Amino acid sequence: MQQALNQQKLQIQAEYKRMSEEKEKNNSELLQRSLQVAQATRPVVTGTIGSMQQFTFNDDWTVWHERLEQHFIANDMLNGKKGAVFITLLSAEAYTLLRDLCSPDVPSQKTIAQLATIMKDHLQPKPSCITERYKFKERRQQAGENVKQYIASLKKLSIHCEFGNNLENQLRDQFAWGLKCDATKKRLLGEKDLTYQKAMETATALEAATRDIAEMQGSRNSTDAANISFIARRKGKQIPNSPSKAATKCYCCGKPNHKSSECRFREYERDVCHKKGHLKSVCKSKNNASSKSKNDNASKMSGKNSSTNACNYIDNTDEWNEPFESDRFKNYASLVSPLYELVRKDTPFTWTRKCDEAFEATKSILASRTVLMHYSLQLPIKLTCDASPTGVGAVLSHVLPNGETKPVSYASRALNKAERGYSQLDREALAIFFGVKIHHQYLYGREFILKTDHKPLTFIFGSKEGLPQMAASRLQRWAVFLSGYNFEIQHVRGADNVVADGLSRINMNELTDKTVHEEYSYLNYVENETNAIDGKIVRHETRIDPTLIEVMKHLNFGWPNQVDPELLPYKNRCNSLTIEQDCIMFGHRIVIPKALRGEVLSELHAAHMGIVRMKAIARPFVWCPNIDADIENVSKSCALCVENACNSLRSPLITWNWPNGPNRRIHADFLRPIENNMYLIIIDAFSKWVDVKRMSNIKTSETITAFKQYFSTWGLPTMLVTDNGPSFTAKLFANFLANNGIKHVLTPPFHAASNGAAENAVRSFKTKFKLLMKESGDKDESLLKYLFYYRSSPHCKTGCSPAELQFNRSMRARLDLIRPDIRKNVERQQSQQKKYFHGNRQKEFEIDEIVAAKDYRYNNWRPATVENRLRNNVYEVRTDDNRIWKRHTDQLCTSDVYPSQTIINNESSNVENIPCTSSPKTHSPVELNNKSDTSPAKDRVVSTTIDQTKVHSPRTTSSPVPMRRSTRVAKPRKILDYSEL
Repeated sequence: MQQALNQQKLQIQAEYKRMSEEKEKNNSELLQRSLQVAQATRPVVTGTIGSMQQFTFNDDWTVWHERLEQHFIANDMLNGKKGAVFITLLSAEAYTLLRDLCSPDVPSQKTIAQLATIMKDHLQPKPSCITERYKFKERRQQAGENVKQYIASLKKLSIHCEFGNNLENQLRDQFAWGLKCDATKKRLLGEKDLTYQKAMETATALEAATRDIAEMQGSRNSTDAANISFIARRKGKQIPNSPSKAATKCYCCGKPNHKSSECRFREYERDVCHKKGHLKSVCKSKNNASSKSKNDNASKMSGKNSSTNACNYIDNTDEWNEPFESDRFKNYASLVSPLYELVRKDTPFTWTRKCDEAFEATKSILASRTVLMHYSLQLPIKLTCDASPTGVGAVLSHVLPNGETKPVSYASRALNKAERGYSQLDREALAIFFGVKIHHQYLYGREFILKTDHKPLTFIFGSKEGLPQMAASRLQRWAVFLSGYNFEIQHVRGADNVVADGLSRINMNELTDKTVHEEYSYLNYVENETNAIDGKIVRHETRIDPTLIEVMKHLNFGWPNQVDPELLPYKNRCNSLTIEQDCIMFGHRIVIPKALRGEVLSELHAAHMGIVRMKAIARPFVWCPNIDADIENVSKSCALCVENACNSLRSPLITWNWPNGPNRRIHADFLRPIENNMYLIIIDAFSKWVDVKRMSNIKTSETITAFKQYFSTWGLPTMLVTDNGPSFTAKLFANFLANNGIKHVLTPPFHAASNGAAENAVRSFKTKFKLLMKESGDKDESLLKYLFYYRSSPHCKTGCSPAELQFNRSMRARLDLIRPDIRKNVERQQSQQKKYFHGNRQKEFEIDEIVAAKDYRYNNWRPATVENRLRNNVYEVRTDDNRIWKRHTDQLCTSDVYPSQTIINNESSNVENIPCTSSPKTHSPVELNNKSDTSPAKDRVVSTTIDQTKVHSPRTTSSPVPMRRSTRVAKPRKILDYSEL
């Protein structure tokens, strides 16, 4: 019966092997046919000698161009034909790229040398010599890489290093430094007058010798082993010994009857270990198998087949002749329990899979570094302790002269119910007390190092100033106990304290079938909504970040009173920190590990939006200690931002009333030419929405067309505020606005601050647009990128993005934005600016008052009389030469120099920017105190808020106004006193 089962098993294995070989053969044939079809369908150019394939972006440009030049030489091609052949051999995508690079010319107008230079500069720009040398110096021989491949890689990396005549010396040095084999490296370093050629030949010869020796050892048959007989406890029929035929197995595939050098899998590379020359069944990284080939020199055992059929053959005894030191490694009893079951009384000796696994595990442990060593008085000793919620553990080890640590003794125990209620500090102290007490015979009277991963204990037990008075009683008792030992306590990271930590947790019940319920969280929301934050990467980096590991530990088990300085920012916010899917959350903001902070800062700085906007974008999503300072440092360290940083301008603050909705009041201004293009900047006063129109010139007709495009999208505004540019003051433009019912407000000449919204928009656009142009060089791409980031970023005044206020929804961007109270934010910002603004001095003028007005023709002051107040800070004045000017309060000042001069009024007076008419003077209802034309001339300006919604008509008089001395009471200049703040 057993023979039939074995025969059937062999038949099934043979059939499975045949099917596997057929499947591999079919896959290989299919791959070859695919390559042939791909090669046949790829366009080629066949000449008299050789053929050239079409260039695609998958090809290396330098290699392809060198082959093309040789193709031209081999076929004696004329120079006039080379350019056409060159263009013909480019793929459609490559030719499109070349045509764009040659614009406005076409590729056919350039020589082949020019075309090759253009493509090379674009596809393979010359790299930095410093960077290439760094890569060259950091290159090491990789696993599975032979000497020749390593040499070829070094030569490739040295192409752009510019070593010159010193190339061979550099190759020799880096080749010797980067070799993986220590024996070869020692041999090369011991050579006198070592040259590059000699080093390469020596290393190649040693590598070949090592490979040949391995093949010779693998093909050598082992000697016959002595017959081993199994003595049964019951009488049974003896099975005659029949030694099997020796068969060497290939170490590439594990199959017999062929050499490894002839195996078809000798060039196969595994996806798991990335090593060539073996399959999964013989991979060392999977089962830690030895490199020795197994020889079937086993012998039949005596006994009944029914109880010994699984162990009829005994493996090579040379492979398990290590001493069985059962008292020198931990968990011995549980590990070899399947072997003990075989020797129990009245138990059949059946060698099962568990027995084989226990035997192999025992051999692996005996050959590993975890085996305990004997205690020595001559070697330094170290005790490492750790505690978990359920147990404590300690490891006593020796420090060898080479710095390696070998364990001497393991110890652990579970905590009782009362001890499990201890704080983490007390449990860690208990682990130290337990470790020292149980190893008393090794430690007493000797100097040793005590290591713990709980840093507060290094001050409690290691301080020379005595135990703190507020320490618990048990800590005081343990401190008295430890005072009898001579030790130096040191702190070790939790990630490095794996042995003691594992011992403290062996009493815990491990969950083998654990179900993790995925719940919707803010982390999932961030991961799904943006590509800039990858939840998997954040989780991975959080697990390996030493600081965040400590933070998660304290969040789970409580925070100590004293922490490291780098943990202090987290402790101060401990009530707001939570753990969500192995990530630390600060409210709804993800705590970024150190390894990812640079990428996050780069994302925030993508459009060079400045410090304030970067902070506004970051606040809803990410947090890390000193993130505000990091953002400032990134902006300050950016060469483009530093080169184009603008100085903050100080001028008297004039604020407009905030409109009740979008498209109520818009501001516009021109940006001077940038690369032969003018730009019209339009900004909405309510939403801060910016629109930029590119124009070839600023003629009135072109300006009207640009505004028509804007109005076709957003409708007609109520008011338009501009300066006194020629395009804005033209009659054609005035008629255009009048026909559409738009009120046009012109700011005072030479006072750009009155149109501050447009000026700020122009300045911001100009600065950032130039930066983006330096980065990309594309006007359209730079313009669209600026508009997208500006419209989707929170504005410093409103706190919301322009898109939210313009059409009541946020733009879908890579990062969403916060939505605070907009109006309160604007009013608070305006109040803060007024409070701390320098030079906010109130200026008041009376009608018919003699003042000095700024004359910008000669850049001096001229006497004038106040004729009319158009708005709170804008006046009409009449000069001594009978001209009417419109001036801002900053352009006027009181003067006692001209008290007796009379300004003559004339019907034919010259007017600057304000047309004179013969109509009588009228006042708008918004004038101060709502007084009529017959009101006394001593009305004073008392309001500090600009109301520019009304425009007054110009004033003319039919008779001269007599000069008189001002009756205004002179007051001393009031300067802001900082002591009152």
